Amino acid sequence: MSEKMHDQVNAAPPEGTPSWLELSVPDPERARTFYGTLFGWTFEDDLCLLDGLPVAAIRPLADGPEWTVFFATDDCDHTAERVSAAGGRVVRPPHEAGERGRAAVVTDVLGARFGLWQGKELVGTRLVNGPGTLIFNELPALEQEHALAFYRTVFGYRPPRRGDTGDLIRPDGHTVASIVFPELLEELDGADEEGRRHLEEMRGSVGLPDGTAWLTYFAVEDARKSVELLAGSGGRAHPEGAQDLPWGRIAAVKDPFGVPFRLVEPWDVI
Repeated sequence: MSEKMHDQVNAAPPEGTPSWLELSVPDPERARTFYGTLFGWTFEDDLCLLDGLPVAAIRPLADGPEWTVFFATDDCDHTAERVSAAGGRVVRPPHEAGERGRAAVVTDVLGARFGLWQGKELVGTRLVNGPGTLIFNELPALEQEHALAFYRTVFGYRPPRRGDTGDLIRPDGHTVASIVFPELLEELDGADEEGRRHLEEMRGSVGLPDGTAWLTYFAVEDARKSVELLAGSGGRAHPEGAQDLPWGRIAAVKDPFGVPFRLVEPWDVI
């Protein structure tokens, strides 16, 4: 495998970009041991560090356990108002997170929980798109169009490039996340042989969580080895292990607290 360098984030990303991650669990120390073993993270207070830079936070259980993805905003208060106006709910109103920034926790129109992050001293996740860091986020939603309309209203995402896509596309044309329709994983009729094979692989590997919840994908150098490491540290993986899909080798996994996330070994780094 060729070496893959992380993308380093030194300034607040554009509005609507998944920019920060927080894990809420009943036993932060156990979580630190698990994720430190899996991703090579080190820790300082509640921050998870890679190469000395913050990539996430682990906090005592609040409403989880869960990974919460925070979307960048230029104005946390106004974005929270847009969430409410679009049919979402403000769970934790905008508040100062010390000198790090201003944050809020909200739910979308279908009840999926996410955060808003207006970075100050902490612009967000400082390393992305490399081993042990955030690479993508995805929301499985039965009412896909309803969810898409909500997020486009709140963050001003562009219309999709194709009529059947759930991509969330910033005004600058960069795709930052996707909303997927779980039932599409069962709709194999009409697909050609290759398409049917890919859909079958997706159905076997995605392992959709109960209810509507954002899923975080973490990049890894070797998905199969990471699954073995995870299982030895108290985590669980889909019975099929890592699956080869068109965009990479992906494993649906859970940490020792049952929190789901994804491991992905992108093909462009193999």
